[in-house]
Amino acid sequence: MSGFYEIYLYTAFALFAAGFVAAGIYDCWRYIIPNWLVAALTGLFVVTALVLPFSIDWQKHLLAGAVFLAFGLFCFRFRLLGAGDGKLVAVGALWVGWDLALTYVIYTSLAGGAFAIGLVVLRKALEGVRYVAPANCTLRVQVPRLLMPSEGIPYGVAIAVGAIVVGRMSPMFEILW
Repeated sequence: MSGFYEIYLYTAFALFAAGFVAAGIYDCWRYIIPNWLVAALTGLFVVTALVLPFSIDWQKHLLAGAVFLAFGLFCFRFRLLGAGDGKLVAVGALWVGWDLALTYVIYTSLAGGAFAIGLVVLRKALEGVRYVAPANCTLRVQVPRLLMPSEGIPYGVAIAVGAIVVGRMSPMFEILW
């Protein structure tokens, strides 16, 4: 592989990982995954697939993206996932392709379970705490929305972990490792 492709792929992987990390952080902060971020990750996939010095199996990548988008829409319809989560899981599947789809589901599920358990335990430990301040201080700091017991679990974090871990195994990036 020539130097150009190697530099491009390292850069593409860094942008891919940064995009998913940003989606996870944004989901924790605002409980929203912006459409522009999902669109940017999709565009990066298309550009990367076209620049590669070898051909990828477009059908398998598009199939994975479509199946996961349908799954995300189904889950959104029944209020199991947010719309952004459904789109983010689909773009993650687009990157990893059909051959790694089950691995993607497993890693995302494991990350989601661990994150949910940790968040529930942390919320339970902070139960009843709404503001944090020393006894003689007038400044009060509100506990972040993420730690409020009534809030949902931001699944963007688990999707990001699954996509980044399995994305390294993708045929697009496996030559780097």
